[in-house]
Amino acid sequence: MKLKLAIALFSASVLAVSCGSNDPAEKKDIGYTKADDTSFKELRQAIEKFPDSMQLRIQFVDSLREKGMLKEAIQQQQYLIDRDTFNATLWHKKASLLLLSGDTATAIAALRHAITLQPEL
Repeated sequence: MKLKLAIALFSASVLAVSCGSNDPAEKKDIGYTKADDTSFKELRQAIEKFPDSMQLRIQFVDSLREKGMLKEAIQQQQYLIDRDTFNATLWHKKASLLLLSGDTATAIAALRHAITLQPEL
């Protein structure tokens, strides 16, 4: 169990590092455009129209993470978990978001829960 947790933490930290900076100012350097903001607004509107769509919310969480809006991304991820509490992948993603936000203790707890739900994760 400790080995699996260590591997999961390592995976989450690799993900955090590979995601790069969440500084919106740096988005300009990698081709960030106003079209990205338009897409984000459209995604938010789609969620308002179809609030039960898990796929839209998953995309929204990814967009929030990319924009550096980690607090809202974590809240949206928790919304997904509240609707599918036994989904280990959702818990793992929450752990990754928490790790990115600097909340290591809660990230570890979320990873432990993900491993409990799906040990082969």
